[in-house]
Amino acid sequence: MLITPQLIEQIRSQNSADANISSDGKLVQTEADAAKSEPANTFVVSQNQKDDYITFAFLDESKSVVVPVSLEKSTGMTNLEDALHAYSRLGVDQFTSFDTAYLDKVKFKEQKNNKKLKIQVDEKIPELSVEDFERLKNVINETFKWGSYDSVLFISNDKSGVEFETFGMLADMAIMHQTQKCYYLYESSDGRRFLAPSSESYESVQEAIKMMKNEESGTHLKPILSDDTPIEDIQKNGKELIIQFSSSANIENKPEDVLMVEGLLLTAKDFGFTKVKFKNASITKVGAYDLSKSVQVPYAPNPMTIEN
Repeated sequence: MLITPQLIEQIRSQNSADANISSDGKLVQTEADAAKSEPANTFVVSQNQKDDYITFAFLDESKSVVVPVSLEKSTGMTNLEDALHAYSRLGVDQFTSFDTAYLDKVKFKEQKNNKKLKIQVDEKIPELSVEDFERLKNVINETFKWGSYDSVLFISNDKSGVEFETFGMLADMAIMHQTQKCYYLYESSDGRRFLAPSSESYESVQEAIKMMKNEESGTHLKPILSDDTPIEDIQKNGKELIIQFSSSANIENKPEDVLMVEGLLLTAKDFGFTKVKFKNASITKVGAYDLSKSVQVPYAPNPMTIEN
């Protein structure tokens, strides 16, 4: 694939201008400046917007955090390769970019009827450590789990399998849509905020949500549950997750609590739930969410666009 630590810097100086990219390659999060009375911030793509975005995952500089970002489709962006080329020209130091020269040797073929994606690579993948190989598989999974694909097929020179110098041939990879992870806050060096999945998976959604109160060890991920928003109980009702806040919970219509709500929604989605019911919230509306009703889980995290 393309998203390895060995394939990061070759094109930073190339293709700095594009019809859909600003002269400095500025990446813009759709967390717009909000009106004081009602935050318009959102850190997720809703289900009814899923056809307007393509999601890819990136490693941060430390290689310890995988951040999925959803790029808004622009004119001329119709498929995965268009989106990859757009990402490859982003001037964002916090994320590894894609090697355009390497992309020239890669072809994508979607097989929507059987939910498979073919990736053709006509050269060897550079030597990887065990840790880098696991990161690569994690990034691939976090890239394609949001859509309908259930597997990725690797092809080289019209034959099944791609050769890794260290690990030999990789023919295919199953996509896990429910990775049973929780969500944290990741902040880039310039202060942009993202929702990012934990590095660990958990046995239960209750355990995962409990972990969201603390920083994740060994990463730059920060908690999105605070002492001001204690959760008293978590129950399941079929595909609905019921989260009951303590009577002392102080929930407000502010960006931090939008992050909390959307992080909980993404965590629920990662365990296979389709909606969440919030009980005993001290306010009925946070951002665009009516907490007096069951809330549908989102499609994907971190909607972004490229400034024209």
